[in-house]
Amino acid sequence: MKKILYTRHAFHRKTKSNDFLIEMLQTKYHVEIFDLDLDFDPENVFSSLKGKHYDILLCFQIFIPLKYLDEYISFDKGVVFPMYDAIPLLKDPIWYEYKNFNFICFSSTLHNRLNEMGLSSYYIQYFPKPVEHFSWGDERSVFFWNRRSVINCKTVDKLLSKRDISHIHIHKSLDPQEKFVKPPKTMKNISYSTWYENKNDLLKDIEKSAIYIAPREEEGIGMSFLDAMAMGRCIIAPDNPTMNEYISHGKTGILYHLEQVVPLEVNNIRQMQEEAFRYIRDGFQSWEKNKFDILHWIEIEPVVDESLLQLVPWNERPIKKKYKFLGIPVWKTKLWKKKQQKIFYLFGFIPVFQKNNVQNEE
Repeated sequence: MKKILYTRHAFHRKTKSNDFLIEMLQTKYHVEIFDLDLDFDPENVFSSLKGKHYDILLCFQIFIPLKYLDEYISFDKGVVFPMYDAIPLLKDPIWYEYKNFNFICFSSTLHNRLNEMGLSSYYIQYFPKPVEHFSWGDERSVFFWNRRSVINCKTVDKLLSKRDISHIHIHKSLDPQEKFVKPPKTMKNISYSTWYENKNDLLKDIEKSAIYIAPREEEGIGMSFLDAMAMGRCIIAPDNPTMNEYISHGKTGILYHLEQVVPLEVNNIRQMQEEAFRYIRDGFQSWEKNKFDILHWIEIEPVVDESLLQLVPWNERPIKKKYKFLGIPVWKTKLWKKKQQKIFYLFGFIPVFQKNNVQNEE
């Protein structure tokens, strides 16, 4: 049986968000999982791999610099599963280092961009298993997983100001470096949770509400809102990938522009719930049929168009500031688009997370 070295962020042990991929790989390969903690020392950690050989090196979200791959890891083929919400700048030279890898994307937007850059990219859309039977939930009740400061209680209150909401459940489990924004006085009858040891307990609370507020401005896959769609919830989400790759506005959910939050017209909730459930059900059948294409893609030779690769010299890499988070060296860079974004690099080269400018914070 061939061997895969599966590298990922250690926090995925807790979230289990990529376990579906590991379980599929284990049907064909011996999978050795290599978790990278936030406080690891690159040279000490990678030195444990010296003398080992792998048929495939798989990088889930993580981009390990070529100097460490060449020095410490022996492998025949490489594959990256990049996440849309945590990628390096598209003109960052790290992409050039990975030109001989295949990229497998769960976001069609990212897949198209990588192809435009000349990289070898394949696309498949993930779908979770739908519930066998779903209850409708309360149309006047909302489940909001508060993960980012930019999508906060004030955001939710404004979005739903035209609806008669009788209850909101706030799952107060924020991502690192994010701040909780207190609910406005207009928001009544609030319940809270912090973390669910058992995922079924989370799903039971989501099931009580007909409306689900997507927690992030962008997603790599979007397990949180996809699980809610698989339960037939009406999802309200920013009009960004991967949410807008699953949600058709007014049909399977509601999309809004985070740059200009306005009160939403949320009508026909039951119809959107039914359409969302049907969409996930049909998509899951397609996923089950096509998912094993991944096992083929990780082994074929990459097809690269060198003339399309967009590069900038290393000395122009926009690392702006080094600081410490919980005693760990972290670098921060800024990307200017329609709004300012901050991308945080662990040890200056591994993108850990990204956040937009925070609005309406207290």
